[in-house]
Amino acid sequence: MPNLEEDSRPELIFGLVGAAGARLDDLSKELTEELQTLGYKAVEIRLSGLLTKRFPAWVDQIGTGEFARITHLQNMGNACVGSRVYRAPTQAPE
Repeated sequence: MPNLEEDSRPELIFGLVGAAGARLDDLSKELTEELQTLGYKAVEIRLSGLLTKRFPAWVDQIGTGEFARITHLQNMGNACVGSRVYRAPTQAPE
């Protein structure tokens, strides 16, 4: 039987975005631990993981090393924004 008190709490969504090397893993771990003390369960979703599975124009990385990995993910993210998969609004809503 579901716990009604637990089910009535609001769903919380946090988006962590930072420059390469910003150590978001440390922040994510701290946030997860704090949310657990309040009875929440954190589910981590990484955009880079979604790109490899859902973006039809995904190409494999050429080169090795951290710089090549970051550059490749940035290029794939940019390509996704410009594709039919995702279109950013061209004008503000009225």
